[in-house]
Amino acid sequence: MHKFQQVQLDFAKTIRNPLNSGKCSTLPEQRVAVYQELFINNMQDSLTTVFPVLAKIYGEVNWPKVVRQFFQIHKSRSPYFSDLASEFIDFLSEEYDSKDAPPFYLYLAHYEWLELSIAIKQASYKRSKIKNLETQFFVLSDVAQMVSYPFPVHKITVDYQPQAEQDTTYLVVYRDFNERVQFLEINAVLAFTLDLVDKSVANTFSALLGEVTKHLPQISATQLENGLKTRLSELAEVGIIVNKK
Repeated sequence: MHKFQQVQLDFAKTIRNPLNSGKCSTLPEQRVAVYQELFINNMQDSLTTVFPVLAKIYGEVNWPKVVRQFFQIHKSRSPYFSDLASEFIDFLSEEYDSKDAPPFYLYLAHYEWLELSIAIKQASYKRSKIKNLETQFFVLSDVAQMVSYPFPVHKITVDYQPQAEQDTTYLVVYRDFNERVQFLEINAVLAFTLDLVDKSVANTFSALLGEVTKHLPQISATQLENGLKTRLSELAEVGIIVNKK
């Protein structure tokens, strides 16, 4: 190994873990300290921006410890800065020592990451609003994602931190026609309906009504048709289901 390569490795190890990796003897300690502070502060600022609620819940003492642990032990698989948040999710899932973490931490982190993911996702086709729900073919927008969690993650704050799993919360995180990221809480029936759309099992109103009717025979046909039409119209209006061009 060339000398300059060894210097780079020593420098990187010292930046990543100044307490356990020794000192970078080829560079002045004061200069190295500047980079150590710069790197960890930038990392913390970036992650706090993506995970603001999680950061507040951990607090000013514990959040920097989590960030530093991520910085020290996680080996990122992507070189792109835009993938930093997903790398953090991988760290929380696979490497983080969570013995003192709140029980919802990973679900909340995923939800906050998903908002960023939807915000920066490149649409693969032109979306247009559905004009006639009963005659048009529709799909789940490719800048929308349906998720479920055992905690109401969209309601969690510093003052509301559930300590036990609850009934499943179904959410759709999506980008509306004005390119703003939004979320919508839905019930289990609508989640099932959207799953049929997303999996291309039924992408017309008549086909969807037929599938839902088979699974909900206890609901009258008229009630089911009217309810489905109302909810799908609401989803079409905000851009969760769209006409694909």
